[in-house]
Amino acid sequence: MGPAAAARLTAAEGRRFGLEIALGLAVLGGLAWWRSHAHAAMVLAAVAVLACVAALAMPRRLGPVRAAWMALGHAIGRVVSPLFFGAVYYLILTPTGIARRTFGRSPLARDPAAPTYWMPRSARTPEAARVSMERYF
Repeated sequence: MGPAAAARLTAAEGRRFGLEIALGLAVLGGLAWWRSHAHAAMVLAAVAVLACVAALAMPRRLGPVRAAWMALGHAIGRVVSPLFFGAVYYLILTPTGIARRTFGRSPLARDPAAPTYWMPRSARTPEAARVSMERYF
């Protein structure tokens, strides 16, 4: 989809985008007001009102705004995702693996002297096998 096609919105899509942005800005303005940041609350409320008016008056013209908003979101995601998943890997998974190897037995460790790694099963009657296959869960 090219830039011109990305900028075109139907009236319903533009209205929805504008109202979602207005709602988000209104919530942020409310939080700013609640935390006694009156100037920031007024600015956020004014921008929320402008977004609401634009969503209701000219929803089809919000295409370039939406394209810029989505590009910003993708740029932020390209930075935050590797940081988040790297932190999860190095701060949670790596210490967990080190602790399991240090204090416990590895779930993949096998007896090298064993003739096979198959787990022994007790013999079952054909009727018991059929019943166990009827209800898996």
